[in-house]
Amino acid sequence: MEHWKSRYNVRRFYEDRVPPQQDISAIADIVKYVPSQESKIDHFWFLLTPEHAVLKQWLLDNVFYYTINDADDAFSDEDMIQIVTAPYIFLCMNTMLNEKQQLFARRNSGIVFGALMAEALRKGYDTSAVGCTRGMNASGNRIQVCEELTNKLYQTFGADKCSVMDPYRDSDRLSPYMGLCIGYGMPLEETIPGVLDNYNLSTYKDKKYAPFQKLKKPVNNIII
Repeated sequence: MEHWKSRYNVRRFYEDRVPPQQDISAIADIVKYVPSQESKIDHFWFLLTPEHAVLKQWLLDNVFYYTINDADDAFSDEDMIQIVTAPYIFLCMNTMLNEKQQLFARRNSGIVFGALMAEALRKGYDTSAVGCTRGMNASGNRIQVCEELTNKLYQTFGADKCSVMDPYRDSDRLSPYMGLCIGYGMPLEETIPGVLDNYNLSTYKDKKYAPFQKLKKPVNNIII
């Protein structure tokens, strides 16, 4: 229980501290045993390692950022730099053929996501749940980004490994949904009162990120 009590959503990882590959492989093995509603294959997981730095950077630049529109109608991007600072990322691609398919994909991938996080925490690692793709959605070229990412995944992992996605590739209905980042997290900065209103962001290279704690749940939503 202690690893859950001490859990926090990492905003930035130590880039020079990398978990052993065998631990990450053991976490990845869980996916094949996690239940799926109606045993559907409606989403796919990709394990990004330190060797995938170029792809991680592309994901940060094109997918995982949050566009903030303030009172002056000015736009500011909050970048999910966990994507490039975490040594390992489980990237989820969901199918989006129709509304029912999307519902099943979100539900099933969420179950797997929770299982992966639980095992990573059990092994003593820090995690970050990244699902902010508002920037991609607001960019006006979502379909193009999804198509380009799908092609990059085929090129990176090979057509044979990715063949399980072939039925969805031509339909242009594969979309990045979320990522689970795993590694050793840097400490959070103390939350500044009102910071979620004025977005005092920190800088990482040419990116802006929030180094403070996300809002906690207002109530304990389990009834016993």
